[in-house]
Amino acid sequence: MQNILYLSSSGELKGGGQRSLLLLLERLNRGRFNPFLLCQSDGELVEEARKLQIETSVVPFPSLKKLSLFTIIKLVRFIKEKRIDLLHTDGPRNTFYGGMAVKLHPHQSPHLLSSPSRGEEGKERGRRIPLVWHVRVATPDKYLDPFLPSLCTRMITVCKGANSRFSQRARNKIITIYNGIDIEEFNPEIPSKIRDEFHIEKDTILIGTIGRLSLEKGQKELIEAAKEILLEFPGLKFLIAGEGKKEYKNNLIKFANGYRMEKNIIFTGFREDIPEIMKGLDIFVLPSHSEGLSRTILEAMASAKPVIATEVGGNPEAIEDGVTGILVPAKEPDKLA
Repeated sequence: MQNILYLSSSGELKGGGQRSLLLLLERLNRGRFNPFLLCQSDGELVEEARKLQIETSVVPFPSLKKLSLFTIIKLVRFIKEKRIDLLHTDGPRNTFYGGMAVKLHPHQSPHLLSSPSRGEEGKERGRRIPLVWHVRVATPDKYLDPFLPSLCTRMITVCKGANSRFSQRARNKIITIYNGIDIEEFNPEIPSKIRDEFHIEKDTILIGTIGRLSLEKGQKELIEAAKEILLEFPGLKFLIAGEGKKEYKNNLIKFANGYRMEKNIIFTGFREDIPEIMKGLDIFVLPSHSEGLSRTILEAMASAKPVIATEVGGNPEAIEDGVTGILVPAKEPDKLA
């Protein structure tokens, strides 16, 4: 039995990375692997992991500007007490803290994962507990990307587009594993009640996007595109599902209302029923400025919905432009329209 410690940059389930982590934990072979989870914050991911009988704790990972030696020491103690064999991280910050803890920890795991650059020598010497960084975004971190790969035994990227973040030497540690989803949840034959909830007629075309409300997710560009589309097709409806900072959400609503589109654009807030939302749409749009490999694109495809997405990150790896969807430049609402 191998003990795996997962470090999550959030305890919420609002992001695709945490949803992917929960799916991994649900499907993990518990006969071979014993998982532990430490989350940056409390939330639904913490609750769901505990329902799976996974030992889960909340451990804040402070900004590196406020480097916490206490956090590193706490991780070292946890690794020692639980006899951790493998450390799995999902972001630059917890990769740094995890990497420091692994370097300071004297225990050498009997279940070794050798560095590809060391080959058999790495297997023999063993060195330290393996650390795997699951890189879920393609946007580089100019300060940490040159340094963090040296702390990692392996790096898993969710798309090949994310590999360009790193130096050629660091890429020797990279394995690309695309995100997966449970396609049964998105069976297009199962009816959706979402239109009834928001009083949308069956013959009304509903265009939607799902994701955290933030500048980089491109909801503002979608609203600008909607303004142009509604000039020609005034009966269309747009649905924006997701939550974010209150100030940003209010600014988006004011922006839409400024164009007098309050009757055409629906803000749902945070939703857990993503399959229901997808099934109720006619067209799915992903207007992001940056992405890794978007789960929502895969979920829309599994729901048999046409997809329009920006040509960023792993989107071109999921969509063949003009064949399985349409790709458009990011930050250009006129092209999106």
